[in-house]
Amino acid sequence: INRKKNKIVNFCNRNFIDKIFKEKKLTKIYDVISVIRPVHFKNLKHLFKAASQIYKKKIYPNFLVIFTINSDKEFYNSPEFFYTDLIKDYNHFIKKEHRKHFTLLPISTFNHQYQLHKEQICNFLNLSKFFILPSFEEGANRATHEALICGCPIIYYKHVIGGASDYLNHYNSISYSSENEISKKILYALKKYKKFKLNKRKIRHLLSEEYQVPKFRKFLNDIAKKDNVKIDKGI
Repeated sequence: INRKKNKIVNFCNRNFIDKIFKEKKLTKIYDVISVIRPVHFKNLKHLFKAASQIYKKKIYPNFLVIFTINSDKEFYNSPEFFYTDLIKDYNHFIKKEHRKHFTLLPISTFNHQYQLHKEQICNFLNLSKFFILPSFEEGANRATHEALICGCPIIYYKHVIGGASDYLNHYNSISYSSENEISKKILYALKKYKKFKLNKRKIRHLLSEEYQVPKFRKFLNDIAKKDNVKIDKGI
């Protein structure tokens, strides 16, 4: 890209988070939440292992993992893509006496006929202290940015590929460099929870459709005026 002739415009789908997502004054009942697809590269197994290591220390933070599947048939018929050992590994790493502290919330879409409402996702995020993203690679990753808007600091893999870490810094997140560090970083983050300072106004202006849609309209109108092009007023 020739930066003198071309401009990179920061209007990605994660910059237009639904205005439903916002911070609410709710009592935190979960220490760590993850909203994640049950596929191999999301590394959900790493989170099970980390939680197991923490519980062995007789420390019991509450985890919530929300994931969707279209149907059991599609899930179990595609083991090369989906993490079909999810329940098996959960039962292996999270001992029976600890499962009251680690909640799995599978949401079936019944072959794309149902979807958990965004307001409920917003509520779950607001009930949580931290959002964890154990993935090695992502696209724009809307879930992380929804969590930021809802006031959740992020725990994430330092070398994650993609746009998940674009707006993360030492004020609103903590990273780890290897699977072996996850449990330590979770405990450290929980201990230092009140020291994380999210710039809530800046985050909303960068990520919420409430502010980004008017900015995008202005951007398009400025281009149109420059090139003497008329833009549909419905845009």
